[in-house]
Amino acid sequence: MNEKPLGHFFRYKRSTANLKDYGIVQDTHRRASGLTREEVAERANLSTDWYVRIEQGRTGVNPSV
Repeated sequence: MNEKPLGHFFRYKRSTANLKDYGIVQDTHRRASGLTREEVAERANLSTDWYVRIEQGRTGVNPSV
């Protein structure tokens, strides 16, 4: 699998995010630690679909450096 560096970075940061820092109270069982894609997309003012495409490297564009 040819992993994209930006997607790897996003997944890492999302999985290690402290929920309390984002005002999320963990009152139910979560399947994964950290933020969900939906929570990140909402905070970034993006659609969930667009965020998933960015994370998976399916946008067709490369970010400038």
